[in-house]
Amino acid sequence: MKNALPSKFKQSQLEVQINRVVILVLGIQIGLCFILTALAVLWKDSRMEEYLGVEVSNGTLIYQSFFRYFLLLNTLIPISLIVTIEAVKVG
Repeated sequence: MKNALPSKFKQSQLEVQINRVVILVLGIQIGLCFILTALAVLWKDSRMEEYLGVEVSNGTLIYQSFFRYFLLLNTLIPISLIVTIEAVKVG
């Protein structure tokens, strides 16, 4: 009967620690995106219409700015580190 139970998911202490750090960096990245989006909205109110000559609504600007900054800051999370650890574990 005990063999019928699902097995436990095992991770090394290094993997657990890396996962925590990646989640922390992701939280920092999202926080930076919110701060930069707020600054973009403030800048839009004062200069965007003069500079670009384009009228952009605040909702569209918030949505676009957040995801633009998210894409710009995505290199903060080192995906290659996780792939390297998996390759070493298999090899």
